[in-house]
Amino acid sequence: MWVASRYPVIVKPRHAGGGRGVALVASPAELAACAAEPDLLVQDYLPGDEYSIDVLADHLGRVHACVPRVRVRGDSGASVAGYTLRDRDLERFGRLVVEVLGLPFISNVTVRRDVDGRPSLLEVNPRVPATLALTAGAGVDMASMAVDALRGRPIPAGIEHREVAVVCYLASMVVAVDAIVSSPAPVAT
Repeated sequence: MWVASRYPVIVKPRHAGGGRGVALVASPAELAACAAEPDLLVQDYLPGDEYSIDVLADHLGRVHACVPRVRVRGDSGASVAGYTLRDRDLERFGRLVVEVLGLPFISNVTVRRDVDGRPSLLEVNPRVPATLALTAGAGVDMASMAVDALRGRPIPAGIEHREVAVVCYLASMVVAVDAIVSSPAPVAT
């Protein structure tokens, strides 16, 4: 049985992504009703902005760069509008998480601020984030630097970034049918 010290709380599946299955639970009775599902996480409800911190470390887990960003708008778990920011608290927090875990190369640390304004961990993704192009646009090309590190080349220390924004959009193109299928479907008459 789960116990929470403060409500509301967030309940989410351990093995889902993109916000699927996330629920806001407002009371102990609602939380007890969730107990039938054994594979759930219970977390503090953190109502503020969500921050993703892209972190670059060398093969020993020593951090060389942290680039926080804010998702302004999302779609199915993917950021479609966001921006990088200079926030030393978030940078320190991302650095600490990656160093404590000893994660090499590129990782992503996702946080929200608690009621006292301190970063609070949501998740750690030891992989390249989908929005790494925004980090590169901010002046920190983590993908190239990670490849350099894999080749034994040094990563510069204390890499700084600038604040930039990104907007992703879907563009439609009209092409010939045979450009996307090998044989077109029959036409009804």
